[in-house]
Amino acid sequence: MKEKLVEKLFRDSCSREELDLLLDLIRKDPAPPSSRLLRKLFEEADRQPAPSSDIKSKIFSQVTDKIRVSKPKADEPVLAKFKVFIPWSIAATFALTLGLAIWIFSGRTAEQVVTTDFGQKHALELSDGSKVQLNANSQLIYDKNWSYDEDRAVWLKGEAFFEVKKRPTNDQKFQVITKDLVIEVLGTSFNVNCYGDKTKVYLEEGSIRLFIKHLDTTLMMQAGDLIVYSESSQEIERKNGVSTEYHTSWRDGVLTFWNAPLRQVLDKIEETYGVNFIVADESLYERLINYSLPIDELETAMSILEKTVEGLEVRHDSNVIYLE
Repeated sequence: MKEKLVEKLFRDSCSREELDLLLDLIRKDPAPPSSRLLRKLFEEADRQPAPSSDIKSKIFSQVTDKIRVSKPKADEPVLAKFKVFIPWSIAATFALTLGLAIWIFSGRTAEQVVTTDFGQKHALELSDGSKVQLNANSQLIYDKNWSYDEDRAVWLKGEAFFEVKKRPTNDQKFQVITKDLVIEVLGTSFNVNCYGDKTKVYLEEGSIRLFIKHLDTTLMMQAGDLIVYSESSQEIERKNGVSTEYHTSWRDGVLTFWNAPLRQVLDKIEETYGVNFIVADESLYERLINYSLPIDELETAMSILEKTVEGLEVRHDSNVIYLE
């Protein structure tokens, strides 16, 4: 029961009654709730139509009841765990503030945040052996000390390619969470792009389960599938047998385009370099591009465009590029 309610919680489909039941189950469970679960509970408290103070008070009690003094290991920060004594006569607002502070301090000490700038990439290996390549203008949040018996989860903004290491002994899941989607896998390779309004998931190998939060919809993906979800229109576009190169070539330092309209090319350059384009003649947007552009040299990329698109003139003004 608890596992099903936790799954519904992370899918943003928990009712108020189910949330209350989950909190009661957590209270009865001798094991302390994970920092990831507490973080989600506080997020859910703010989403509920009923007064969130009731929910947050219950979460606060879970924290104060279950955090105990323990001797820190050599590689653990001191004061990562402690016992708190608070009289219940303290004003509710102070109690909730302190409870949230305790949760943040005790639960986020192992949290890692990796951020890339425009035009920058970063490769990293997670504690379970999974590998991540983070594209430009992106952020990845993860726990550096995953428990072996808990599902693994990372939070992504921007774009990243994942090679997930499977744990065959306990089928521990790996989740990539974006503002719109929850992508759940056992072991596979896939690319996630969640810049702007659209989230794109391309599966290179293996299979994954994709949950779309706003639609409460689950989709299964196989190798070669591309799913595009638009937050504004809440529409899903699905393609099968899609070429790997276009969606993952950024890992090799290039942006590859085949019969791609110039509009699509400019959107990708904006994501990568943080520049803005102003196009004088909108008919230019429909010009088709059939070559690769370097991902780490904006000047070179624009020079190639200017030489290969007939009649195109490129003019720079700080972070604005004019195409005439």
